[in-house]
Amino acid sequence: MEASTQPSDGVAPAVPQHTHIALVVDRSSSMGSHRRATVDAINSNIEAIRSQVLSSADHQLTTVSLVTFGTDVRTEFWMQSPNDLKPWDYGSYNPNGMTALLDGVGKTLARFRDSEYGNDLNSSFLVIAITDGEENSSIEYKNTRKFGSLLEEMQGTERYSVALMVPRGHREVLVRRFGIPEGNVSEWETTSQGLERATSTTRSATSSYLKSRSSGVRSTRSF
Repeated sequence: MEASTQPSDGVAPAVPQHTHIALVVDRSSSMGSHRRATVDAINSNIEAIRSQVLSSADHQLTTVSLVTFGTDVRTEFWMQSPNDLKPWDYGSYNPNGMTALLDGVGKTLARFRDSEYGNDLNSSFLVIAITDGEENSSIEYKNTRKFGSLLEEMQGTERYSVALMVPRGHREVLVRRFGIPEGNVSEWETTSQGLERATSTTRSATSSYLKSRSSGVRSTRSF
């Protein structure tokens, strides 16, 4: 993983680092064909975060949030300790509606920014979003310039990272339109098997990100 910002002397910081991770998951109708695989992916990523936190010697504060988006955006849980979370059940995920991707990511970033940790220089934020389709339903961020401005503002702090998993053929457009680092946008085969493979990659990348946070790295450009 390519680090964006880290202490110049390479020494782990004395001040505890706070890390806040949000999983932003597509809940549109088309995700229904891999409903179980999606819930498994959510639980797998939470378990990877929990395992990394428990194995960390510095016991940095880490929270996990889950946001889903269809036609609307829903907060399933917000800034919870991974140690307090129970596995998400299949009945809680019912794909329906359109794809408000930009609202899902944008509202999550804005809520992080406005949280008590938003301006804390020892806090970093990672938003991991997955979708199997194109944006077609956002309201608050229907104006893509508004979304782009928010993203530019947050990434400019070098404490906010956004990683997207999108269908094949969509990566280049997102990178070019919104300035998301190329290394933070990956494509996946939109099948249950493809989601399983993508989840394995995301688990590994998230664990690497958390390890880097222990040494003071604040963001990533190569998730």
